Amino acid sequence: MRFTPLTESQRQGGLGLVFRTVRLHRRLRIHEVANAIGVCRRTYENIEAGRGRVEVEQLYKFATVTRSDVYSLLAAIDIASPEWAVSTLETKTMMVAVCALAGLDATLGDDVRKLDQSRLIYEMNGVCERMAECARQGVDGVNDLLQGLADLKLNLRRQETRAPLSVTDEE
Repeated sequence: MRFTPLTESQRQGGLGLVFRTVRLHRRLRIHEVANAIGVCRRTYENIEAGRGRVEVEQLYKFATVTRSDVYSLLAAIDIASPEWAVSTLETKTMMVAVCALAGLDATLGDDVRKLDQSRLIYEMNGVCERMAECARQGVDGVNDLLQGLADLKLNLRRQETRAPLSVTDEE
């Protein structure tokens, strides 16, 4: 699957839709969220309408007041699915993934640049497929995600020792 980069207008509109979807799901009123992120009601209405800019600090404040995951909010824009942000409210799926990737960073450090993008996509898709199967079967998927990402790190480390995965090995 290929992603086309979004324009600034598309990002703003997407974020506004994500904010509105999450706010409504949490049954919060516009003035409650506006006050929590430090803007007036009209400014917040413009944000939800895709006509306002959101500062990073406001994004984090929104996540706090809605008990959501900043990474899921941002991912929901790129995958064009505001529902993703709502579906992952309780599991904090993207936060878990970011934590697991922090483990990959701790393991590989600068060597992460040696990884082949197509290999990463293949391995991450495998983790996601296992997660989907767990969700369908009602199994605890978070543990599988963590195990899958641990396996990914191990597989990539093994590949690295056998043959370099780098297509852009810069010294």
